[in-house]
Amino acid sequence: MTPRHLLALAGAGSLLAGGAWVWRIDTLRESHLSALLACRAQKAEQEETFMRAQKAAQALAAAAATKKENEHEAVRQQTDAALADLRERYRSLVLRKATADHGSAGSAGLPQNASASTGSDGTSRSARLSPETLIITQADALICADNTARLQNAQSWARVIMEKGDMAPTPRPATERQETGSLF
Repeated sequence: MTPRHLLALAGAGSLLAGGAWVWRIDTLRESHLSALLACRAQKAEQEETFMRAQKAAQALAAAAATKKENEHEAVRQQTDAALADLRERYRSLVLRKATADHGSAGSAGLPQNASASTGSDGTSRSARLSPETLIITQADALICADNTARLQNAQSWARVIMEKGDMAPTPRPATERQETGSLF
């Protein structure tokens, strides 16, 4: 073989090796491209499945929250009705007590055991009361009665919520509490 033949043979071999290399690269490119497309399709399917599951979970959570809110509203309405009853009961007790005290102790509203005699220091004993006696105005007594009713109502409401094992409900806006006069 002559050097020219060898050179031609080497050139043909190089062309053949180059063609095989290009063919291999094209084949790898196709397989990698198909793998990439399959991966993208799988990712898109997973994202769609995730979004559907997320929407379903959000719908379930919203339904559960609405159900809890309705249950809490029913408890609120019951305790608001109980609050109105407690307020009226305490108000009538305060008014009845004031009427009884006023009729039995005279116009000064003092206890009956206070006498009109004068003590050794020159002060009227009718003006002195025992240390256990506390005199408040009827308006203050009504405020105390209202606050007591509200506190008992709050305790009753909390007891019901705790017995059900619920977390605290979302409070109503302040404007709604002011309009209804409700504690909750």
